Amino acid sequence: MECVGFIVTFQRGAEWAATGKVTQKVPGDFPASNKDFSFSSDVRRWKGFRPPSLKTILQKAATYEYGQNEEILSQLRDYIQSHRNSSESRRDCEKQLLSLLKSNATLAAKMTVCRNLRVIGSETSVPVLEKMLIQKNTSDMARYALEKIPGVSVNRALVKGLAKSNGNVRIGIIASLGQRRVSDSVPALGKLIHDSDSATAVAATTALGQVANPEAVKVLEMAMTKTQGQLQIQVAASLLKCAGQFHVQKN
Repeated sequence: MECVGFIVTFQRGAEWAATGKVTQKVPGDFPASNKDFSFSSDVRRWKGFRPPSLKTILQKAATYEYGQNEEILSQLRDYIQSHRNSSESRRDCEKQLLSLLKSNATLAAKMTVCRNLRVIGSETSVPVLEKMLIQKNTSDMARYALEKIPGVSVNRALVKGLAKSNGNVRIGIIASLGQRRVSDSVPALGKLIHDSDSATAVAATTALGQVANPEAVKVLEMAMTKTQGQLQIQVAASLLKCAGQFHVQKN
């Protein structure tokens, strides 16, 4: 009796089976109670309705694997959406989501949690996500959450993660630094322009173009004289992006 869709379908079906008619109206929040405000027609106002607890939802979600029925994921998303407007509720939700990340839940379940932390996460999430950031199996999901969480501690975590990583994990972190336009990453990104791995060099160059501050421009201008081929083309493109960003800021 926790899913709005189930409650409505069951009760209307029972009425039809007993009387051959269906008189119960479909509530305003069918099939999910994820609206910010409740109305008199909503199933949440029905007598006997018991809203789901996040603890119960997460217990079920912890074993989720890709390809399975996604009903439990919908319940989790609905719960988070309907509790995101209260700072107290967000803190409680975040605490429980982080507990799942620290458990032996499946990777698919942890990815789902990171999607929701992207929406309600705060700097409280950083210590847990920072550990996941440098692990191959969890780096992408951690970055996905961190990219939208406000706060300087997120930027510091990404810069630290850059120094501790390599390969595709490092390339991903570089991309996140660019997305967040982290100024403190410029020195490290400048060094990576000359990395022996071409994908890393291109990623660093691209990120500097996204950071687009005076320090990034200086690094890119110096790189123009020390690079060649496709990498030099990317350096030029990043300089143009910086110029475009400066023009927007000026206006």
